[in-house]
Amino acid sequence: MDRSKHEVVTYEAVPRDVAPPEVVTRAVVRGARRPRLRLGVLVAFAVLVVAGVGAAGSAGAQAQAQAPAPAPPTWTMPAEMQPGESGTVTGEGFQPGATVIMTGPGNVQLGEAVADQFGRIAMSMTVPNAMVSGPATMTLVGANIAGEIVTLNTSVNIGALVSVQAAAPMEMDPQFTG
Repeated sequence: MDRSKHEVVTYEAVPRDVAPPEVVTRAVVRGARRPRLRLGVLVAFAVLVVAGVGAAGSAGAQAQAQAPAPAPPTWTMPAEMQPGESGTVTGEGFQPGATVIMTGPGNVQLGEAVADQFGRIAMSMTVPNAMVSGPATMTLVGANIAGEIVTLNTSVNIGALVSVQAAAPMEMDPQFTG
């Protein structure tokens, strides 16, 4: 086969199913059937790969833009406590390594914990003896999974501190002591 008889012809084609129209440049070698077939298949493959990457890239960007917000952290503590009583506060959904601070009425700090590698916390807290009985708002402040600072509130019922007085010793009736 004489290579001097082969020539490269370049032409442009507009695919019908693409809007807005995109121009695809194709090269064909005249006079040699195999190279033309390989080159045509190669060009078609390249066009499909580039179009696929573009579609996948834009789909990925859309999926990223529509990603749901992370679930807010949750926490629990006893629903009713007495002044001077200690309790355990637990929570999850915090950023690993984030410091989480608990405060009570009057912004009094009641406890502090660092979230573990899974975003969980556990802290011990004690209700101050001077805390007034009745409903009290307890607040937890820390970073969520996305690193945003969140404030979580819950209401706890603080019971009245009951003082117990010792009774004066009584004499026993000899009839009952027998």
